[in-house]
Amino acid sequence: MAREAVELSAKRRLIFNRIVIYILLSVIALFCIVPFYIMFINSTRSSLQINHGVSLIPGKSIVQNWVNLNNKQKEPNLARIFSNSAIISVSVTILMSYFSALTAYAFTIYNFKGKNALFMIFVMAIMMVPSQLGLIGFYDLCLKLKLINTYWPLTIPAIASPFGVFFIRQFMQQVINESTIQAGRIDGASELRIFHQLIFPIAMPGIAVQSIFAFVGSWNNYITPLVLLTSEKKKTVPMMIAEINSTAWRTDFGVLYLAVAISVIPILIIFAVLQKRVLENVQIGGTKE
Repeated sequence: MAREAVELSAKRRLIFNRIVIYILLSVIALFCIVPFYIMFINSTRSSLQINHGVSLIPGKSIVQNWVNLNNKQKEPNLARIFSNSAIISVSVTILMSYFSALTAYAFTIYNFKGKNALFMIFVMAIMMVPSQLGLIGFYDLCLKLKLINTYWPLTIPAIASPFGVFFIRQFMQQVINESTIQAGRIDGASELRIFHQLIFPIAMPGIAVQSIFAFVGSWNNYITPLVLLTSEKKKTVPMMIAEINSTAWRTDFGVLYLAVAISVIPILIIFAVLQKRVLENVQIGGTKE
């Protein structure tokens, strides 16, 4: 009887702890969701309604806000602006994810003289330096190479991403087994074939998480396109939002909220597409001994 009472008490404590954890997680999730919900609600309301206070009920001004936003962006139009950001962000995501994974694979598998020093100096040290500090020198370089007002300086540097290399390397150290590499070499596979057919699929959860970081960072990047892109036809979504906020249109909060809400949608789509891989990454990290 005493043993059954102890087991029952332990079971009740476990259930109580789970309930408390679920309640706390629900509260945190609510705090995260409410700002996004209010943002989408305000995109359907007029500026006058927004000035009257917060509302959880959608308004009826979304069509007018959309018309006003389109009238503001006559050249280039909204489709062109979003395609500009999409071209840059997708290119950055592909380049950063692939080459970061390739570099991380080299740092994980191969042993060569000075590997740790090279990793600390050219990866860890560069991560600590804000990218804005080198913006003037980067602009001068692009000017000499005649790359101003092109997408090349916004995409090509993604090949060398210290954070991407660091993040994927940490993931590969958890999931890559040396026996897998040796089996591929015994079968006569080249190093690139081993990477593409064996390592890349295994590391895909970590690469997917890094892809989300890369896409969000590139999509929200404002300062670099502002400095390097001089043509109105090549401006990006953050530049459009900043322009709306800095002109007379900043008093039309409905248009501003609609522009911000639309800019968030691609990020939500990318996260939804890669969500399964993100959960796999969490599960691997939680079960690794």
